[in-house]
Amino acid sequence: MRFIPLQLLSEMLSDSWYEKCCLCWERLPQLHHALIFGGQQINEKFCIIPLCKKCHDIEKRRDINEKISWIVLNRASLEELKKYSKVENLLAKKIRLNEKFGAFSEK
Repeated sequence: MRFIPLQLLSEMLSDSWYEKCCLCWERLPQLHHALIFGGQQINEKFCIIPLCKKCHDIEKRRDINEKISWIVLNRASLEELKKYSKVENLLAKKIRLNEKFGAFSEK
């Protein structure tokens, strides 16, 4: 796991969205870097998500990985999607996942 800068970590810990796993809503989540770009985990708030240990252990499973991508891509701004769309068109992926899973809401 890549070190999360203290300022970003503090910002995430003060955000109530990070109090529960974003997949199953269990408490005591771990932080998961869900986007890799240029061979490194990205340290931006939109792509670090809370996952409980159970969900974190299975995050590579295709169905779980798609839901994680759906969450991350919907949390990203258009500028962020463009910035990280060098190898894969993340905007097209977001559209495809929204058609599959529907509208996303953080709350």
